[in-house]
Amino acid sequence: MIQTASSTFLLPAPVPLSEGGLLLNAEMAYEAYGVPAAEGVVVLLHDFVASHRALADPEPSLYKPSGWGLQLIGTGRVIDPATDYILSANLLGSPFGSTSPAKFGPDGQPMATDFPGASTEDMARGVAGLLRGLGVASVRVVVGVGLGGMVALHLASLFPKLSAGVVALGASQVLPERVST
Repeated sequence: MIQTASSTFLLPAPVPLSEGGLLLNAEMAYEAYGVPAAEGVVVLLHDFVASHRALADPEPSLYKPSGWGLQLIGTGRVIDPATDYILSANLLGSPFGSTSPAKFGPDGQPMATDFPGASTEDMARGVAGLLRGLGVASVRVVVGVGLGGMVALHLASLFPKLSAGVVALGASQVLPERVST
């Protein structure tokens, strides 16, 4: 049986946004698989319609944000929780537990249009904040699928000493150009 922990983490510092300003009190949902470790961690980043619940049973509906990692992760597979500590982070803006338009604000109402939006750079900063807050000193590899692949590339670009490697599956061939104002 794979040791699994699921939680939401309040980031210890505001997230600087690429469009300007700060995202205060941002929360990141995550699941962890395997035995906790501070070094050599494998980080998983999901695609646009998925969530951090990579190994959960897929929902019995057409929309299945969970279970997307079942073919990639497991005993004897490429990523093995018996030998790797795996953190699967839910991206900022995702409605599955992280700060997003669906998250309730201080007034008890969904943030909706009050959510400033999140670029892939902002999502990368959120993942870095989560890792720092959880005491992760080094990452062996960041594995991103689709949108998560773009976030993984930005994470490696913004924080080059954080990870020894990046695997981007199904991501765009290039990072979008930064727009200067």
